[in-house]
Amino acid sequence: MQRMTRVTTIWTVATTLVIGAAACNKAGKAGAGSGSGSTTTSPTPTPPVADPVSGSGSAATAGRAKAAVVEGAACAAGMSEVTDAKITFEGATLKFERSRGGGCATRPVYTVLYTKANPMPVRVCYDPGADSCEMMIQSEQVAIDLTDALKAAGATSAVLAK
Repeated sequence: MQRMTRVTTIWTVATTLVIGAAACNKAGKAGAGSGSGSTTTSPTPTPPVADPVSGSGSAATAGRAKAAVVEGAACAAGMSEVTDAKITFEGATLKFERSRGGGCATRPVYTVLYTKANPMPVRVCYDPGADSCEMMIQSEQVAIDLTDALKAAGATSAVLAK
């Protein structure tokens, strides 16, 4: 009897996880277009998104998180600056590792703001409302290509904004 209870408990937990993952996956796909290069839709406008690998396109991920690169100086209302991760630059790629809740982003989770200068100052903002799933993403490797922003700013390198 004890073995049957244990099997039933494991089955219940596994079923709950599968249903939760399916719901999260469905929420992440809600409003998404089909095929690569599609954009996601959300009730609020989202900034342009740069592909972290090629620097082009409109749909992108940074690790699992969607990312955007736009001109600006301050994080928008509801967003906060990423200060809990060591941000580095490798050529035109901004990189950091960070743990967060989420798993089914519907709009950019991270937004890199830049201003036109050489070197180009950048600020990384986090939108906690962009990913409402409750999974814990441990040590997410985020890499965001800044090639297009560097070209737009007429810069050869990027630095963290002060």
